Amino acid sequence: MTVDHPEVQVTSLGRFDEGVVVRLQSFADVPVEVEVGLRGLRSAQVSPGLARGRRPLEVSAEKVRVRLPACGVAAVWGTCE
Repeated sequence: MTVDHPEVQVTSLGRFDEGVVVRLQSFADVPVEVEVGLRGLRSAQVSPGLARGRRPLEVSAEKVRVRLPACGVAAVWGTCE
């Protein structure tokens, strides 16, 4: 798994019925966009930290772009091959 922003950390990585969930925490004092890569990623959704409010993300080359608010959190829900 990869995260390309130095002020964004993975706080947890877990499983759910359909795949994996990656929780992210931004420590930046402004909104940031981060690229998250996960081996075999074929579809993904993002939510503001909980399962509710998920919206689809475009997957390109096993990676997605996620926007986090200043000092905010997000969860990426993905299915992998």
